[in-house]
Amino acid sequence: MLLKSFIHFGTDILKRLNGIFSFAIWNDKEKELYLVRDQFGIKPLYYTLIDNTIVFASEIKALLMYPKVEVSIDRQGICELFGLRTCSHSRDWNI
Repeated sequence: MLLKSFIHFGTDILKRLNGIFSFAIWNDKEKELYLVRDQFGIKPLYYTLIDNTIVFASEIKALLMYPKVEVSIDRQGICELFGLRTCSHSRDWNI
C-alpha cells in the first residue's frame, strides 16, 4: 500500500502519512533513493556511506551486520544517541 501510494502521490504522500515508520524507496527511472522516517523521528533510521555505498537500517544491530561497518564512538555520535542537537566542546568529555 505504501509503495502504491508513493507511486500515485510522489513525495506528497509524506504529508499524508501518520504514525511511526521508516522506510526506503528506490526510484530506478530517476536513480533516486528516498530514505524516510516519521516526522517526529520516533522510528530511527541509521545510515552510513561506505565506499560509495549507502548502508541503512531502522535498527543499529542490522546496520552493524554489514561487514565494512566499523564500530566506534565519538562525541557527535553520543550527542545523536541522546537526541542532543549540539555538543559542548568542554574538556569534561573523555571520549
